[in-house]
Amino acid sequence: MASHYDVAVIGSGLGGYISAIRSSQLGLKTACIEKVSYKGNPALGGTCLNVGSFPLKANGRALTSKQGSGFVKVVINKQDDSILGVHVLGPSAADVVQQGLIAIDSNLSSKQQGSVMFSHPTVSEALHEAVLSARGNAIHLNNRKKK
Repeated sequence: MASHYDVAVIGSGLGGYISAIRSSQLGLKTACIEKVSYKGNPALGGTCLNVGSFPLKANGRALTSKQGSGFVKVVINKQDDSILGVHVLGPSAADVVQQGLIAIDSNLSSKQQGSVMFSHPTVSEALHEAVLSARGNAIHLNNRKKK
């Protein structure tokens, strides 16, 4: 565990997670601290996250339908690689979120979801790209370097 952080977010409620995610996106070394129970004893802990996103302006189907604004974002538990959430803003949002919910309900890891084939060109392939982006393996985006 690192001994120096740029930002320490106390409490991982809705505002805490958002603050921690945004701080990480800005390139700051971030710790999200919450009070948890470990074997019945109070302890400090938290969930380390990987977040990946894909802008719909880079999606072929969204562009050909002149609906290229918006994004798909996935939140992944860094420890066990499980998908915790999917956010979609844009065309076919309900369909893309449904695919994310199926992955979550099926307990797919981000690695497993990243290996699923998606039809091309579809808006739903943006979910695939967002998952790959969280893993640093995006196909149609420059990958951010891990610190």
